[in-house]
Amino acid sequence: MPSPALNLVIPMAGRGSRFREAGYQTFKPFLEIDGRPMIQHVLERFPPDVRRFVVTSRELLSPAEIARLEQELNCELIFIAPHREGPAYSLAAAAEQLPLDESFFIAYCDISWRWDFEQVRAGLDHDGVIYTHQGFHPHLIANNFSAFCLPRADAPALLDTIREKASFTDDWMSEPISIGAFFIRDGHAMIAASRQLIAADSRVNGEFFPSLIFNQLTDMGGQVLLQSVPYFIHWGVPEQLQDYLRWKRIVNEPPSPTGDRGPQNILTMAGLGKRMREVSEQPKAMIPIHGLPMYRYCADRFPAAAPTLITVPGIARQLNAANRREKQIVLPRQTSSQFDTLLQAAPLLCGQRDFFLSSCDAFGLFDPQHFQATVARQRPDAVIFTFRSSLTQRKMATHHTHVNVENDRVVAVHVKSKRSEDDPGLAGFFWIRNGDIFHRLGQVPLWGEGEMVADNAFAHFVAEGLNVMAYELDEYVHLGTPEEFMEFRYWLDHRGVFATP
Repeated sequence: MPSPALNLVIPMAGRGSRFREAGYQTFKPFLEIDGRPMIQHVLERFPPDVRRFVVTSRELLSPAEIARLEQELNCELIFIAPHREGPAYSLAAAAEQLPLDESFFIAYCDISWRWDFEQVRAGLDHDGVIYTHQGFHPHLIANNFSAFCLPRADAPALLDTIREKASFTDDWMSEPISIGAFFIRDGHAMIAASRQLIAADSRVNGEFFPSLIFNQLTDMGGQVLLQSVPYFIHWGVPEQLQDYLRWKRIVNEPPSPTGDRGPQNILTMAGLGKRMREVSEQPKAMIPIHGLPMYRYCADRFPAAAPTLITVPGIARQLNAANRREKQIVLPRQTSSQFDTLLQAAPLLCGQRDFFLSSCDAFGLFDPQHFQATVARQRPDAVIFTFRSSLTQRKMATHHTHVNVENDRVVAVHVKSKRSEDDPGLAGFFWIRNGDIFHRLGQVPLWGEGEMVADNAFAHFVAEGLNVMAYELDEYVHLGTPEEFMEFRYWLDHRGVFATP
């Protein structure tokens, strides 16, 4: 008996109000991402033999968008009345115009993912399939507002229950999460389950979700496969799209071409980075990133000369064993904090002129020519590089120092805290005109709220009246926490998804 024909249905009757409210004028499915509209990313996941339906409201689409869907993207449009009842309601409303004797993929319009479709075909003998991702995902940091799957205890590849907008445990990155793409073998069952959801008024956040129809399939004895994909991204809210585009800029930025001609870069890497032990047993500076130790990966993306390393004997031995050639300043003992590193290195820093002081776990994107022109014009004693928080960094505000800025001058530094939503973050590197300011380190007051860092020194410099300029980065990458490191590695490992065909 031949397999039923395959169809794709995309419920697309929502107005995309969050994007409208954020100032986007284009209807969300047609926002250009990597050179093509958002919905095309979904359509590209399916081969030509899958028939494509889009369920929408005529008033949401312009004539040009209708033509693009029908003619360029080979979609059949099903128009329904406008509503705010959710995607499962759209499926039920479109029932009379769908070939229900056949099988259906269901997908949201605001996702992208990668899979091997031949492996997908192999799973289509089940009553249903939920396509999932399991493990770290940057958009799940401090956020379990998604659809999570509980596998069957006796058969972990099959679904027991799916739950919308809530996880089953506090360790939700270990749970299979629905990526927003599904398969159901029987179109009649898809519509019957959707209607049952509506009749029972089974809403989540005021809407009916197609994910929940798979609970009804399992309740009726059906088998629903959980099939994992290696990568997915959801662009459901503007912040997620902006974050995706941010990471595209970052991972596609080539190493700095400055070489030995650039300004001096003195890089501190004397600490052990204890909070990174869950990532690697290596000292933080030596954790590998695409074949390079972390400190070198960051230094290569900094518009400066090859770094001079301030380090300690244990790390120096590793550097020498690895045949690293950077100039080293080896302190006599292991330091207890970044501030302690500066205290020990102060005699070496004093007397240095016009140099960057950087760390092993951070880099930023900025225009070096513009920076040098700004410094020449404003003549500051020092520069604090600042940044506007990313999606993840906003969730981790207490991990970062923030500053108050007035007319490009830093007037206060709030170490590992934030006083106002308008405060930019303090990046992990600085520029110093005259290293003699480090004679002042002995005057820095002790800080009773945790490990002292370089930020404490610059808070003191600002309080003492030094002219400390703020210079905002185009993008900032901090790798000093497990969450931020894993976020960076996720996007770097999946950089191929940013390609424009």
